[in-house]
Amino acid sequence: MLIHHSKTDYNVAASDAAKHARTHFEGLISEGRKRAQLVLQQVHSQVPQDRIVRGQKLVFLPRETPQGHKLVIDFGETAETIHRHALNQLSDRVEVPFGGFVNKFSEKGDWGAKMVADVLTRVYQHDQNKYLLRSVKGDVRGFLSDKFRRLDSRPLLDAFAKAVGDLGAVPIQGYAMDTRVMLKAILPHIFEPVPNEVLAFGLCWSNSDFGAGKHAVQLIILRLWCTNYAIGEDLLTQVHLGKRLDDNFTFSQRTYELDTAAAASAVKDIVEHSLAPKRIDALCNVIKVACEESIDPKAVVMGLKKHLQKEEVQKVIEAFNSPDVQNLPPGNNLWRMSNAVSWIAGQTENEERKVELMKVAGDMLPLLKAA
Repeated sequence: MLIHHSKTDYNVAASDAAKHARTHFEGLISEGRKRAQLVLQQVHSQVPQDRIVRGQKLVFLPRETPQGHKLVIDFGETAETIHRHALNQLSDRVEVPFGGFVNKFSEKGDWGAKMVADVLTRVYQHDQNKYLLRSVKGDVRGFLSDKFRRLDSRPLLDAFAKAVGDLGAVPIQGYAMDTRVMLKAILPHIFEPVPNEVLAFGLCWSNSDFGAGKHAVQLIILRLWCTNYAIGEDLLTQVHLGKRLDDNFTFSQRTYELDTAAAASAVKDIVEHSLAPKRIDALCNVIKVACEESIDPKAVVMGLKKHLQKEEVQKVIEAFNSPDVQNLPPGNNLWRMSNAVSWIAGQTENEERKVELMKVAGDMLPLLKAA
């Protein structure tokens, strides 16, 4: 049995369809607890080390590693490897092509790595701008503007986990990649906006300490007959731009901590508002409308072409037109089309692209923001 720990009352479904979905739902929750713990452990163990460096002081060198030749940044007494993400960032800063030159020739062996290192060193010798370099365990993962707003993922993630926990929500999915972190949590209840369409609602928190994504909290809609996710509107969006950093890190660190504390407080407020019973009831009404109103599939697909790759569009069309009424809801409606996108997202191996597709699926519900 699922136990609700908060004092909040929800209009929970009690139909046979809801009862049938509980076994699958409880399995997701059980597995999610393990994943969430791993995410928390990794985020707290990988604390970024910050340096502010002028471009003209940077020296790039090739280094042979077990993974092949990699570029390093020489800081004088030490040298650190450069993560692919940071390499892309620093190449873009000085308009040196990443895909066609830096990435291509870095993998050509010693001579290619030396050539790339020499070009980048020469270009940066003429750059007087200051940059924020963020490293983890000797690997530069972020090459950022000195305006970058350093929101620490650790207290933000802790604030999110506590806030959703206080409302009885539980984690179901999460990842902590080299440059991005994400955690999803859902209310341990099943809702049924229309007969036999059983859903769960929750929130997705994400952040990047290395400029690989914004700090955001987004709505989650989970269809329980399968594993379709739709990630809805940005409830909290913070772009990492702020005051220009000072070389005096003592002052900057204090400002950084206060700014992060304010952002953590905002996360708590957003969670409490977004998972309130009235809000969930309004979301159920949105889904009900999306299920009942017919659409012109061709017109919807034309809109999707702006956000999906050609092969992704084709897969969505095939899924929507299939006789499948288990992985996708029945009907010629927007809810089925949105779930077709979510279904394709679930088949995508690349985690970042998967999240992007889930966001597209959520954005297809135009009434969502009115809820």
